[in-house]
Amino acid sequence: MALFRRLGRMFRLAPAQIALYEGRLLQREGRWDVALARLQSVLQHAEMSGLRYVQALAHYWIAQRALEAGNQALIFDSAQEHLRTAARIFRSLGAAWELRRCETALSSLAAASHA
Repeated sequence: MALFRRLGRMFRLAPAQIALYEGRLLQREGRWDVALARLQSVLQHAEMSGLRYVQALAHYWIAQRALEAGNQALIFDSAQEHLRTAARIFRSLGAAWELRRCETALSSLAAASHA
């Protein structure tokens, strides 16, 4: 991580990407609350800095966090909102693989909400 932090001082995109990966690592470790706080911080930084790709990734991973938290209607709504936002940004950037991943998650979410 120290190398990433040094690179972060040299490249504009690096700090946001590092924080995003820290949030994902925290998710994998099961530290959900800390992961969500980190991802929300990434989202805020990406929005203020105009880092649209990182912004979309943060929306996607926040949605994944919401889905892992449970299946209440409010959580579905939150996840759906974040996924739609991520998909819209990925579409505008021409990020086809990421867009398909969002669309797949949205389809799964829609199927689960009707089940």
